[in-house]
Amino acid sequence: MEVLLAYQMEVLENLKKAEKNYKKTPKERIKKPYLETRLDNLEQLWTVFKDGHKSIIGKVTLKDKQHSYFTEDIYEEFEELYVSYKTLLKEALQPYVASTSETSSVTPKLSAEQTSESDKPVSTPISTNFSSRGLEPSQVLLATVSVWAYNEYGYKQQLRGLLDQGSQASFVSESVVQLLGLSRKHVSGSVSGIGGGSHTNVKHMVSLRVVSRHNPEVSIQVNAYVLRSVTSLLPSTELHSPDWLHLDKIPLADPGYATPSKIDILLGAEVYSEILLDGIVRHNKILAQNTTLGWVLSGRVSKNSTSADNGIITMHLHLSGEELLRKFWEMENEPNLIQKKMTDTEKQCEEFYDKTTTRDKEGRFIVKLPFDKEDPECQYGKSVIIATRRYEYLERKLQQDPTLKETYNNVLQEYLTMNHMTPIKKEDVDNPKAVYLPHHAVVRQDKDTSKVRVVFDGSCKGLNNFSLNDNLMVGPKLQQDLRHILMRWRSHRICIVADIVKMFRMVKVNSEDTDFQRIVWRPQANEPLQHFKLLRVTFGTACAPYLAVKTLQRLADEEHARFPTASSITKRDFYIDDLLTGCETLPEAVHIYNEMNKLMNSGGFELQKFSSNNQDLLTHIGKDNHSSDDSFRLKSSAVMKVLGLKWHKNIDCFQYSLELPDVTQPVTKRQVLSDVARLYDPLGWIAPVIIKAKIFIQKLWKSKLDWDDVLTTDLTNEWSQFRESLIYLHNINIPRWYCFSPGSKVELHAFGDASKVAYGAAVYIRVINNNNEICVSLVSAKSKVAPIEKEISIPRLELCGAALAAKLLFEVSQIMNIPKDNWYAWSDSTIVLAWLRAGLAAGLPL
Repeated sequence: MEVLLAYQMEVLENLKKAEKNYKKTPKERIKKPYLETRLDNLEQLWTVFKDGHKSIIGKVTLKDKQHSYFTEDIYEEFEELYVSYKTLLKEALQPYVASTSETSSVTPKLSAEQTSESDKPVSTPISTNFSSRGLEPSQVLLATVSVWAYNEYGYKQQLRGLLDQGSQASFVSESVVQLLGLSRKHVSGSVSGIGGGSHTNVKHMVSLRVVSRHNPEVSIQVNAYVLRSVTSLLPSTELHSPDWLHLDKIPLADPGYATPSKIDILLGAEVYSEILLDGIVRHNKILAQNTTLGWVLSGRVSKNSTSADNGIITMHLHLSGEELLRKFWEMENEPNLIQKKMTDTEKQCEEFYDKTTTRDKEGRFIVKLPFDKEDPECQYGKSVIIATRRYEYLERKLQQDPTLKETYNNVLQEYLTMNHMTPIKKEDVDNPKAVYLPHHAVVRQDKDTSKVRVVFDGSCKGLNNFSLNDNLMVGPKLQQDLRHILMRWRSHRICIVADIVKMFRMVKVNSEDTDFQRIVWRPQANEPLQHFKLLRVTFGTACAPYLAVKTLQRLADEEHARFPTASSITKRDFYIDDLLTGCETLPEAVHIYNEMNKLMNSGGFELQKFSSNNQDLLTHIGKDNHSSDDSFRLKSSAVMKVLGLKWHKNIDCFQYSLELPDVTQPVTKRQVLSDVARLYDPLGWIAPVIIKAKIFIQKLWKSKLDWDDVLTTDLTNEWSQFRESLIYLHNINIPRWYCFSPGSKVELHAFGDASKVAYGAAVYIRVINNNNEICVSLVSAKSKVAPIEKEISIPRLELCGAALAAKLLFEVSQIMNIPKDNWYAWSDSTIVLAWLRAGLAAGLPL
């Protein structure tokens, strides 16, 4: 028991350190990924502490209760600190959140769409008359109750509640929501004091079932708004218990009414009216009222008016307009430059890789994990405790889905079969410095292979608040952007696509570092928990993408003399594990196919799912494939996804396939954003369509609509017309090939334009072949809406469009290697042209 109690105290200290460190974090570092990682780590600490508390409660003795863990109520201290820290992180994250509602990670959740229409929050003002601190200017009893609360999965918890017939709504504390794992629905509102005092945002509503302790058949479904805390302790001081209550043996709704204790839930007028029964007993100034939950007490206990805190605050909940991402889609990333400067840390990572990477006798690469220090803190975090508890939770979850469980186990069994993972000897299990990684399943039904992937959580904090990823250098970005790969791929007459089989797992990790990649797992729940270590680069560690890509490029460098063509392609035409390359003639294509396979095999890699627009090449690949191994098969379907874009190889065109769900009424802003987010357009080919969606969303912000507010009739009609028009995207075919051939003259033409609501730019490639035939293709486009905070004149927006066109033109020219003499930029604004001439005259760079 002492070990368990000491462990709980250690977890509490880790939570305190985590909050303290966060408050010291520089503002420029606080970004969405940083906050999400902090939230994940916080949830892990909460899960670990809560599980530990349950273990203690099941074993505690009277002697143990003398420990400070109980006397100082460490559980409540942890719970309050957890809620406080989480609220802080959630508020910081709010500006980065668009349409995704926040959910708790304690238990599986139902989505908002799975709840009934009657449970949806109503956007009307709601007021409640309770105090968040000191409700007793003199010693006054308020009507408190003790009840059982159940979540949707039948898990129950005893709560202490306050009845308030002056409140139009019910409220529940954040800690209860976390403890019960209640599903949340997003609302928008604020709680404020009389006269517009301090405000507290209300962001969620939950539904729970309240059951009487005296009569389990009495059950009430309560919809409650979530607050960080409901009130302070009630009553504020220990009260004298009236003798007449004991004589009459009244079954009290709250036997602990006289002892100061926290309030978990406030039950409003809608609940109060359901529980009242006949029966009132008066004694002096105390009133006992009979309810289905038991007898509740209220009234003055004494005339003492010397309370330490006599402030009474009346709170109001008002569901009003929320200031959420008003600049949504006003800004996009500017066109990227190819050449990027490395930071000092990235240079250090590169040097470390070069010094420590070796190859085995088969040619496979062996890498070391690039730690940022010689003695990483993560090895002292006792991560095996957290990993074990996370696995036990995962195991319970998998038990509910036998098919997923079988597939998950098969994936890990494959790790063993392929020698990518090995059991740890019994004598080596108790290694105090070993780092254990929790793992979970990621399901991708759209994948032809590997529909279930096991992902390892390298960001899971240990008890000392350090994770493996905290101590790993991420490394520089070595490959070009996705859009750059696609631009270049379109220049080839004959195109070739393929990908690498299990790319990360084809790279070995040095045996000195494999103890940093331990996991726990067992095929069946009735078997002992087994310990393993991962022997290959692990998906989920911060350095994994860098190590895999760097190894691929190292292979190209070392084998350049033997495979010069394949080496150049490897360094230029890979996006992670996806190969997009091509050439001009069939013999060249066959040579690329043969040499790429030889190069990959020399480093322990294998290519799979070959496809091409050239049937003769596919025939050659089919004949060459003498293996029955699935990894060598051709991509047989005519239509396939290439870096997220739909490509039809038979007609060699890109197509758009937009699968929108059926329209649900009424239409809300959340639904609109969900639909628009499905428009994937990395190169801006349907920019004229997407800009309409951006403009419409901007109208929603101007209308002050909340996420779940119903659109006005005019907005609904406008959205319906736009949504219906999206089906015509299926009719768009964009030729992949630019008609570019050796000896052709190639020009780039950029256009910039603007209106009062938006501006944009597009770059076209104009190819004039040897027969003077002209072919023009759209390369890339970008569009932006005009800011709504400050109105900008159309000439200035035209200038913005021209500047965007110039940046886009420069980006494309870098990718296509087109000389500056063949660049052309166009604008129909005479004012912009005059400004540009004035800038040239003044000697300013353009």
